[in-house]
Amino acid sequence: MSKRSNIKTANDNLPDVRSANPTWHKHVLSKPADTTPKTKIPDDLDDSEIASKTTSKGRSLKLSIVLWVVALSLGFSNFIVPTSTEFKALSSLAVLWVGLWTNYVAADYNRWRLSELAIISALGGLISAIVLVTNYFGLNLTPTDGFILMSMLALGMGYVLKSRIAILASICATLLWAVMSLIGAVPTNNMIVLFPVLTLGQIYFGSKIQSGLTIGLAVVTGYYGLIGLITILWANDILPLTYASALLFIFGVAHHRSGKAAEDSQISGSNIHIYSGWIVATLS
Repeated sequence: MSKRSNIKTANDNLPDVRSANPTWHKHVLSKPADTTPKTKIPDDLDDSEIASKTTSKGRSLKLSIVLWVVALSLGFSNFIVPTSTEFKALSSLAVLWVGLWTNYVAADYNRWRLSELAIISALGGLISAIVLVTNYFGLNLTPTDGFILMSMLALGMGYVLKSRIAILASICATLLWAVMSLIGAVPTNNMIVLFPVLTLGQIYFGSKIQSGLTIGLAVVTGYYGLIGLITILWANDILPLTYASALLFIFGVAHHRSGKAAEDSQISGSNIHIYSGWIVATLS
């Protein structure tokens, strides 16, 4: 019998590179050396740089506080000594802009209480400037106009600056307006239609900044105005007592259901609306 011969391909005639050079795979698989000069990037700032930045930030905060105190002193001097209209206007504008600047610097330095106080001072400067301008042109503001102006400006500033204390100032102005209107201290005019609009705006902005205190006070203010208005209509024999009770019950049920819908949408303060609506509907 003939011997079986193995058939080899032509490539077998080539020399085995791996057997000839055992380190062949190391040279092939290894990455080329990186000849680029490496620059070390520090992970953190040096202590000297951190100290210098902290010192400069602390100096800016101190300078802002000094300017803020000076502006407030000029503003309060208008109530102590007689000054000119020009000086009153300049001091009011100084309180406004320095208060806004102090609010920005204090918020950057995480001094939130100082930031909120600066917002209140800026709001006072803004209202003082508007009152001076209206009196200069002979447009005398009534107490009702002052309460409405205070409520609207504070509400807008609270929404823009995300300030809870500004929205609380708006609620206080609205509540004072309602109290003085119900006791007859200020005349009630057609501007009373702005009361529910302001109350709804305060509740909405309070939900935006997730402040339960703001939402609760706004709800109390709204129901105080509503109950007071219904009481006046009943006392003047315009609205029967049964109709007044039914109207209050409808408002309570609608508020309760709105709170349930807000809870489904995971809106802040939904439990306040649920409980307050249930209480009003039950007591009516």
